[in-house]
Amino acid sequence: PVTGRRPLSVQFTDQSSGNVSSRTWNFGDGVISHASNPTHIYNRAGNFTVTLTATNSYGSNKNTKSNYIKVTN
Repeated sequence: PVTGRRPLSVQFTDQSSGNVSSRTWNFGDGVISHASNPTHIYNRAGNFTVTLTATNSYGSNKNTKSNYIKVTN
């Protein structure tokens, strides 16, 4: 889910193609993960922007979803 009441558990999926050597998920609430397909729990209400940065030997690519997660009390 991308919308719900707190605590909201969200499963993220990296759909990057090619040979990804590292990735960084920024969940928008001060927490990051380097897992491929992390689950994150949002414990406070708000709208959160999620960013995935995927890196390989050619450089990095960033995908940002603004106000993607909406958590209510």
